[in-house]
Amino acid sequence: VTTSSTGGPEAFANSRTNFDTDATWTAPGAVALTAGYTYNGGGYDFRIFESTSENIFSVKADAVGWQWATFRVRYEIGDRTGSGLDEELLTEIGEQPALRHYDVANRTRNRFTGQVDVMPNESWTLSASLGTGSDDYDDSYFGLQDLSFRVFNVAADFQRPKGWGAGATYNYERYSGMQRSRSANPGEQAADPNRDWTADARERVDYFSIYVTPPRFGQRTEARLSYDYAYSHGNYFYQVVPNGPLPTPSQLPEVFNKLQELQVAVRHELTTHWVATLSYLFEKFDVYDFAFDQSVVDSIVQPSSLVLGY
Repeated sequence: VTTSSTGGPEAFANSRTNFDTDATWTAPGAVALTAGYTYNGGGYDFRIFESTSENIFSVKADAVGWQWATFRVRYEIGDRTGSGLDEELLTEIGEQPALRHYDVANRTRNRFTGQVDVMPNESWTLSASLGTGSDDYDDSYFGLQDLSFRVFNVAADFQRPKGWGAGATYNYERYSGMQRSRSANPGEQAADPNRDWTADARERVDYFSIYVTPPRFGQRTEARLSYDYAYSHGNYFYQVVPNGPLPTPSQLPEVFNKLQELQVAVRHELTTHWVATLSYLFEKFDVYDFAFDQSVVDSIVQPSSLVLGY
């Protein structure tokens, strides 16, 4: 335990200003085209930037009046810029002056989303959606460099009047991000770019859900059975400058977590004012991370590190 190099915590405060406007033109055939603009401004005390301003432009198209299908697409591009940079706040605590904190750093963002719902008859509803986007931090030499996501979803629902109902959903999600840092002691090492290293993080999530609703038991009792399954696994890949002074890093093993959930619920209307519900929920959660890998724990320099067996 040591004394903080900054002498303790600083007072924290922020201010926020948001402005949003859009205009929509509806064409014959129930197709609507929308253009929008959003401004997000922030002011900060004791942050490396005194303030940030972000301008976001978006376009959207909707077709919701068709008898059996609806469509929606949206694209937005945003640019955030910080002002009043004070690099001394970083050097005071021994950080690299080229480090930028991702929540206030200069950033360019691109995002696209789309969705379609198809209803071939009164019993079926079929849906599909997708999304993709990226954030680029071109002015951040150290810290988060970029991140991206891809999401895809398909779903089907079946419902009969006062009868059987069922549905299933599948989600695919993928995330990635790149960070840059430098392993150096104060002095000449701190200015040596050959001591840079990067961490490339990737995560994939698969999610599946299914439910069944049987016909009512009499006029007042209904039931529902559902099962959800989510599996996420991620990798961290570390790289150093080729032929540089840093040793080749030992890669960490893949991490994962898996959640399963089974639920049964019965709902009964006692009177016009009172309803009783009985439900049963079973959850099973499995997780694997670095703290469970003995080879990782054994490689940590002791006793300068503390391993928590949470």
